Amino acid sequence: MAGRKIEDEATARRCLAQAAASGLPKAAWAAQGGWDARSLHLWSVNLSRKRDTGASSPPRRFVEVVSDSRSAATDPAYRVHVGRWVLEVGDDFRPETLKALVAALSQC
Repeated sequence: MAGRKIEDEATARRCLAQAAASGLPKAAWAAQGGWDARSLHLWSVNLSRKRDTGASSPPRRFVEVVSDSRSAATDPAYRVHVGRWVLEVGDDFRPETLKALVAALSQC
């Protein structure tokens, strides 16, 4: 038996708090309490996304990245501004590394 689905945010928050306080993994806590573990997990994911994009967070936006043609060969070719941070990279940067760095800086 899968257990009862969590149908509203208030119940989800209460269940997640109780699961955290129990010290058990969420799936084990859900099984003990007769709740559907998948439902609890989805609420956890959705609420964390809601928290991450909450009203107090600045809106995310795209920033144009342009080459600075005035730079010498050893100077960074690109500057990415993320809030108060400036990330400088050369032509040999790896896109996945840049993406990870920008994501980390945007959380600061």
